[in-house]
Amino acid sequence: MAHIVVAYDASDASRKGLEKAVAMLIEGDEIILVSILPDAKIAGMEQMEGGEKIGDLREQANAALAELRKKGVNAVAIIKEGDVVNEILAVADETECSVIVVGGGGVSKVGRFALGSVAEGVSKRSKRPVMIVK
Repeated sequence: MAHIVVAYDASDASRKGLEKAVAMLIEGDEIILVSILPDAKIAGMEQMEGGEKIGDLREQANAALAELRKKGVNAVAIIKEGDVVNEILAVADETECSVIVVGGGGVSKVGRFALGSVAEGVSKRSKRPVMIVK
């Protein structure tokens, strides 16, 4: 059984990444949706644009999980707060995933400040294969 980590923020790019991950699945594989709320201190911001919170990420992830489960996909969601790249890489290591899927180009309000930097940071620092989906 392989684990596929998908960086997910409900943006069009992350949805495309999720679709690609589903297409790669082999019976018994699991998708791990990872949604990160950037820590305002780490991001150098006092308040995130749009006021999105962990609860917003949970709601988005739960909606994606419901859709995946309707398709018979084995999936879980992990919601964290902190440095986006570090947290994605930590989950990838903890789950010993076979690949990390990251959407490239375009992000939600939560990640707008880091346009492109998440995909770049994950791909540069990961010890595991990374697929950037546009």
